[in-house]
Amino acid sequence: MFQVVVQSAIRNLKSRLKLPPPPSVNDASDKPPEKDKTGFILIIFLMASVFLLFVFGNIGK
Repeated sequence: MFQVVVQSAIRNLKSRLKLPPPPSVNDASDKPPEKDKTGFILIIFLMASVFLLFVFGNIGK
């Protein structure tokens, strides 16, 4: 009984919430590829960690 109620609720939600169609292949080819920013984020993280070690490393002395 519970499963039937849940399934009908899910069906009703799916019918109300229609997703927009996916972008066509032609739209994807018009945009330039985005650059990978993981290296930049890694460098910023490493610089911030070295800075924090430098600042807070002298507290115990």
